[in-house]
This record gives sequence, structure tokens and C-alpha cells, in this order.
Amino acid sequence: MRYFFSLLLFLTIGFSLSAQSHHEPSSALHQEASHPKFRVASFIGHTLIPTPHNESHAFIPSWGIDLEYWPSAHFGIGLHNDIELETFFIEGPEEELVEREYPIVSTVDALYRPVGGLILVAGLGYELEKNDDFFIMRFGAEYEFELKDHWDVFTTFSYDTSTGERNYHTYTLGVGFGKRF
Repeated sequence: MRYFFSLLLFLTIGFSLSAQSHHEPSSALHQEASHPKFRVASFIGHTLIPTPHNESHAFIPSWGIDLEYWPSAHFGIGLHNDIELETFFIEGPEEELVEREYPIVSTVDALYRPVGGLILVAGLGYELEKNDDFFIMRFGAEYEFELKDHWDVFTTFSYDTSTGERNYHTYTLGVGFGKRF
């Protein structure tokens, strides 16, 4: 629960900072007003899942769909959803093997664009699977390359870690396309 409040505090401070009044040239205000607020993106990637006792690691193909809202050019909020396209095993809390079948990861993330196309991501969510669901934290980064007519191509990296009694984490690297409107 403290992670939820930390994320809420992060979002509140971020949106408060973006709401501070300051004087900008009228061309910058026009650019901000014409900037599309919504973004839909899809990506394909691979997720590294360290296996028990580091005997080997699983590289699982994954697909993702992101829905984002950007109230300003620097701060946004996103619903990021991934599906890992294989069955694999992780170590349970008592060192037993736990099977994961095609889990779906869904997080609500705070988004921050400090400069150019770089976007920093931090959020909370769940990994949903038919046998057991995990509460997770996500940290990551994306880099968008703008194309014509509000389209973009991007690279993404995310680190997900479960909380509580499970020692479970994943790393995802992917590439995708997005559209702002």
C-alpha cells in the first residue's frame, strides 16, 4: 500500500509542478495547445525472466499495448499492458517451482519527458495469470522518434519486480509504433 501512496505523491508533485504559472512566449503556448493529448502504441519485444538458481534464463516473446494521456508536454499517465507469449517457471516463496502460463502484465504508470524523446516510466500494477496474480512495480524508459502526422517509432525498456514474499523480476526490451491524437 505504501507503494501506491508513493506513486500518488509522485503524480501529485509532478502535475503540481506542471501547473505552476510561468510566462512563455506565445509561440510556445501555441505549440503546447496544439500538442495531441492522447497516445496509443503497440510494441513487440522480448522479456528476460531469470530462472531459479540462475541455471538458465528464459527469453519470452511479448506484445504490448499502451494507452496514454499527456496533460502537458512533460507529464503524462499511462495504462501499459503486456502479454508474455509462453509458459515458464519461476521460484515460489518456499523455493518450489511455480508455472506461469501466458501472464498479462498491466500497470498504471507516471510518465515524465525530461528532454527530447526520452520518457521515464514508474508505476504499479498486476501480473495476471490463471494460477496466481502478483502485485508489481515497474520502472523503465522509452525513446520516441517522431514521424509524420503524429506517428512515432520507439524503443522501450522496462524492469518489473514483484512485491511481497516472491523474489521475481523481469526485464523487457522492445520496439513499437505509436499514434498521438
